[in-house]
Amino acid sequence: MKKISFSLRLYFFLSFLIDPIYFVYQYISVWRGKENLARFSERWVNKKIKRPSGKLIWFHAASVGETLSVIPLIEKLLKEDHQVNILITSTTMTSAQIFEKKPFCRVIHQMAPHDTFFVSKRFLTHWKPDLAIRVESEIWPRILLELKKNNTPNFLFNARFSKKTLLKIQQQAKSSAFLLSLFDCIHVQESSTKKILSKVGVAVQKISVTGSLKDSRGKLPVDKNELKKFKKVIGSQKVWLAASTHPGEDEVILAAHKKIGGILLIAPRHIERATQIAKLSRSLGFNTQLRSEEPDIKAETTVYIADTMGEMGLWYSLTLVVFIGGSLVEKGG
Repeated sequence: MKKISFSLRLYFFLSFLIDPIYFVYQYISVWRGKENLARFSERWVNKKIKRPSGKLIWFHAASVGETLSVIPLIEKLLKEDHQVNILITSTTMTSAQIFEKKPFCRVIHQMAPHDTFFVSKRFLTHWKPDLAIRVESEIWPRILLELKKNNTPNFLFNARFSKKTLLKIQQQAKSSAFLLSLFDCIHVQESSTKKILSKVGVAVQKISVTGSLKDSRGKLPVDKNELKKFKKVIGSQKVWLAASTHPGEDEVILAAHKKIGGILLIAPRHIERATQIAKLSRSLGFNTQLRSEEPDIKAETTVYIADTMGEMGLWYSLTLVVFIGGSLVEKGG
C-alpha cells in the first residue's frame, strides 16, 4: 500500500468525529427538498432490509447518469448468473426514483452511506459485499480503506475525471496514489487518463482503457401513446429541447426562445428546480406548463417543463434540435 499523506490522515481522523455534522446536514437537505425523509435512515444503514443470501455485488453511483450507465451491466449480470444479487447505492433522490419506478428482481437500492468510520463499518458488516464497484469518480476515502481492510475486491468502473480534477490529482499526487491504490482494478474511459494516473504512481497493471459504459446503453425508451398525444397538439409548430440544464443557463435559454418562438421543452438536470424555472419563465411572459402538474401539453403552451423521471426518450423524440445543459456553465455539457 502507498504511503499516506497528512491530509488523508486528518480526513481519516475526522471520520471518527463527523457523524453529528452529517446528521444535521442531512436534516437541512431534507428541509431543502434534496433528501427524502422516508429514506433518511438508509444513509446510516437501514438494517430492516436484510442482506440476501448468496453472492452480493455492490455498485455505487453518484447520480442519474452514472446509475443509468450501469443498468445494462446489471441486467447482463442478473441474466448470466441466477445466484447473484445486486445492491446499488446512489446519492440523489432522482437516481433513487429510477428503481422506485422500475424495480428489478434481485436488485436492492439504498441511499449511499455517509463516509464516516462508524457508518462505513456498519454498512460493510451488514451487507458483506463479495465485490464492490464504484462508478466514474465516486472516490470516498473511509469506505475504500474499510473495503481494503476487509479484503473485499474493489473496482472503479468508467473512471472519468474533469480537467480540474485531473489537475488536482497531479497536484496531490501522494494522496491520489494512496486512494487509487485501494482499488484492485481501474477501468478508465481514455488513454490520456491512464497516463496521468500512472504518472502519479498508480500501478499500470491495475489500469485498463475500456471506453464508456454509457456507450453500451440501448435507445432511450419512449411511450408511443404519449408521443402521439404530444405530436397531435404540437402539430407543425417548431419545437426545441434544453436537456439537463443547470442553474445560470435557463435565463439564457429563455432569452433565446424569445427570438426563436415555437415551443421550448426544458428538462432540468435536477427536477427540484422546476418550479423556480417556471416562475422565471412566467415572469418573461411565456405560457408555461409543468409536466408534474398538467401532463398533457396545451395548445397555448410555449414553455413546457419536463420535471419527471425516465422520460428523456420522449423529449428527444419530439424535436430535431437539442441544447445540452452544462455547456454555458462549468459542468462540461
